[in-house]
Amino acid sequence: MNKPLRANAQNQAHALSEVKLVNRTALAKRYSVSPRQIDTWRADGVLPYVKFGRRCLRFPVDRCDAIFESYVVGGAK
Repeated sequence: MNKPLRANAQNQAHALSEVKLVNRTALAKRYSVSPRQIDTWRADGVLPYVKFGRRCLRFPVDRCDAIFESYVVGGAK
């Protein structure tokens, strides 16, 4: 019975290890905005994040890129 649970935990850990996580300063530089704007988007629920403890937040770059890609207006499709 524990084997499927263990395999599931390993799959989740493996999936998370492939995701590039960055802090708010790096994400702010990536999008040319202030770190405070990243905080606002996080608080508003726009940006997904991973919380490691009380103060350590990391943002999955690929998911954040996908969110901002959905805001693109105009241009060739």
